Amino acid sequence: MARPDLGRLGRALRDRREARGWTREGLAAAADLDAEAVAAIEAGDADPPFTVLVRLARALDASAADLLGAADAP
Repeated sequence: MARPDLGRLGRALRDRREARGWTREGLAAAADLDAEAVAAIEAGDADPPFTVLVRLARALDASAADLLGAADAP
């Protein structure tokens, strides 16, 4: 399986977060992560494990596939 484009994954995450009007800290709290981890993922600097993607997606009322699909889109 191909790895997702981390930059696109980060943008998809940021876009969904901003659409909700959330700060990074708000998303981090909802996903039980720390804000630095969210910032690194959004910047494309971190390759989060699937369990973290699931927690982020659930916090955003999405699925991990939604976030990964956005990352794999041309």
